[in-house]
Amino acid sequence: MDAEVRTQREQVVSIIRMLQAMLVEIREAFVRQQVHLLNKVGSERKDIAEETAFTAAEADELMVGRLWRDREPIIEYQDILRHLKLLAGDLEGIAEVLRRQIGDRIPFSDKMMEQVNLLLGRQEMLLHSIAGMVSTGETTRSREISRICSWLGQHCLLFATQHESRLVEGLLSASAPLFLSILDRMQTLVHHELELIRLLEAWIESKTSGRSMVNYS
Repeated sequence: MDAEVRTQREQVVSIIRMLQAMLVEIREAFVRQQVHLLNKVGSERKDIAEETAFTAAEADELMVGRLWRDREPIIEYQDILRHLKLLAGDLEGIAEVLRRQIGDRIPFSDKMMEQVNLLLGRQEMLLHSIAGMVSTGETTRSREISRICSWLGQHCLLFATQHESRLVEGLLSASAPLFLSILDRMQTLVHHELELIRLLEAWIESKTSGRSMVNYS
């Protein structure tokens, strides 16, 4: 692995670890129902936005003097950075809903607590797996990781459908819009993660094949 490839992989893994930190804080705040545990989420989202912007600008400089075919992996890399930034926004969106739920002391039922905690826990596993795929450069687990994503999306829909059925039965509560909003934002997060996994797989394979190597002589 050349220095450029190693540096880019390290940068991607570093940003994914930052996303993991955001997610851990969000889950802990939810489980403990303590709003102050969300205090760093906004600044961490800003840090990720700045990091992805700086790294994308560095990638722009790498394209100078290269043929189009040699620029493709760099463009793929910039697409990956863009999706990492989107993930940070998705996580902050979930945190914002939780700020209202916890701050206004709107209780969730045991079932709702269990379902949201399950989804957040699986998200932690997913980000860990994605970071591992990038770190090792192994794409063999990409289908398995995508299946975790699909499972998350399906269960967001399932939980939302079950909850809406209870609303039809007249079991309306102040927590309903917040619960459904969390599931909706989680589905958006999963959508971006599925696209990120696809981009990562193509990018890693292009680096492995040597498509990005350039002869400056």
